[in-house]
Amino acid sequence: MAIDLACEELLSLTDATKALPPIDGKRPCSSTIWRWCRRGVRGVRLEYVRLGHRVCTTREALGRFAQRLAEADDQPVENLKTRSTKPRSAKQRERDVARASKELECAGI
Repeated sequence: MAIDLACEELLSLTDATKALPPIDGKRPCSSTIWRWCRRGVRGVRLEYVRLGHRVCTTREALGRFAQRLAEADDQPVENLKTRSTKPRSAKQRERDVARASKELECAGI
């Protein structure tokens, strides 16, 4: 669902941090809110609008984001987007490229 500018209360990203309850005594910073908009969390992105050079979200969008994250917890783990915690070394990459090249050669490609 997209943000409805006529019905929803716009918040700057800084104000959005203040609209969220503190967890362990801390609120997320505005760069975290921006990361939720651009990259998302486990495949779920926070809805936002850009008005000129300002980026805004809404209280309602924050609620939908939290709801979709909770629903994502119910999905099997293999459906979640995961990221390797450690990048491959140059040697690992070379080994992977050699293995892929050999497979392609065996397949006649």
